[in-house]
Amino acid sequence: NCYAVSYGLDDLGYVVGTLSAAITKTNRVGVVVGMDNQAMNQFIAGYCQVLASKNVEYAVVYPNSFTDTALGKEYTDRLIKDNNCDVIWQVAGGLGNGVIEACSNYDTVWCVGVDQDQYAQFAETNPTWAKTIITSALKNTDQALIYAVQMVIDGSISSKMGKYEVLGIKENCVGLAENDYYLANVPEDVRKEIADTLSAVANG
Repeated sequence: NCYAVSYGLDDLGYVVGTLSAAITKTNRVGVVVGMDNQAMNQFIAGYCQVLASKNVEYAVVYPNSFTDTALGKEYTDRLIKDNNCDVIWQVAGGLGNGVIEACSNYDTVWCVGVDQDQYAQFAETNPTWAKTIITSALKNTDQALIYAVQMVIDGSISSKMGKYEVLGIKENCVGLAENDYYLANVPEDVRKEIADTLSAVANG
């Protein structure tokens, strides 16, 4: 009597990787992943795939914490100073605040947030952090709920009972935060590439 869903995290990573490859100036990018496990690695499968295809060097680090912000800052500083990464994606829960803080200390480094629009999250409370967050990788939980409720309304939910489904770009359940800051800082040709990528992934 349950309908279970999760999110197309590999889809999401593919789009983040496409953006990272398009905006890096050093041809080196990185991702800070909270834990080395299957669920977390789903985030970066598509990310690594697209970066490899575009010959962009990337580094993946695992602080093995979702809460230690000081550790997040330390790992991010290493990515920037030792690996010359200038675009860093944080997939690390609360530890990600340390990633954002570290990125904000460098004028030439962009951070990509996760789960929610982190630029909007910090725009008023910590504008120094917000200015480094070019976009965020979103799980659109509201759209997943609408998707399920619509099936209740039209009577098709019974066919989904007892099943598990992954909702991705096609269902508008993952994507990037295309807020005003993103529009102002990502060139038009890159935004077009992202739109084309979203469309291509949605179509298989």
